[in-house]
Amino acid sequence: KLEVTAQGFTPNTFTVKAGDKVVVAAKSADQWVHTFVFDDPKLADVSLGLASQETRGITFFAPKEKGEYKFFCNVPGHRERGEEGVMQVK
Repeated sequence: KLEVTAQGFTPNTFTVKAGDKVVVAAKSADQWVHTFVFDDPKLADVSLGLASQETRGITFFAPKEKGEYKFFCNVPGHRERGEEGVMQVK
């Protein structure tokens, strides 16, 4: 479960096992529109758009390659103010 506000994602990191099914529930916990997307092209299909106070979920498989995968809000200006985090694949 993730919440996103103008102050960022809470929590801003989470850990999954390589290749496992991942279920993310994300909530816009303020009055703004937000998104949840990844930097890595392997996760390009994983994205959510969130209206103010909306909660949505998405299910996907973690990459088989271990490492850190950055996620962020791609609304203009939001990443720059700290709306980003890391999914650690172990």
